[in-house]
Formats: sequence, C-alpha cells, structure tokens
Amino acid sequence: MPPTTAGTVTDIEIEYFAPVYVGDRLKTKGRKLVSVAVRQTRVGFGAFMVFESEVYNQRGELVAKRRSGLYSYNPGATQ
Repeated sequence: MPPTTAGTVTDIEIEYFAPVYVGDRLKTKGRKLVSVAVRQTRVGFGAFMVFESEVYNQRGELVAKRRSGLYSYNPGATQ
C-alpha cells in the first residue's frame, strides 16, 4: 500500500460470544485484512479496508470478534 496521510474509521461491528465484566483484562489478537477497495472520493484517493480481529479475556476465552472498516487516503489527491 502506498503511504497515506489521513484516515478515518468507517464502521465497527462487534459480535459477542460471552459477557465482559468490569475488571476483565481483554486482549485483541490478530488483525486479518479481509478486503481492500481502491477508490477516488471527494476527500482524496485511497483505499477502503476491512480488518477482523478476536478479543480474549484473561482466561484465554474468546469473548468477541471485531470487524472494522477504515478509509486511508491522501487528501485532495487524484489517481
């Protein structure tokens, strides 16, 4: 991916498999890139990316899966 100077989170989706309580120590593992879509938008030229990761508690139990979207771009740039 070419260097970019700006970015914004476009969406976050979390699927829970177990309750999370105050005091739990959570750890995110993995950051798998699942899709990339190169686009020219009004704000600049960049790519929409979707990442997936897993969240575990202090006992190593999977408590959630997170899917997040990001638009990384160069403001004002064109193709």
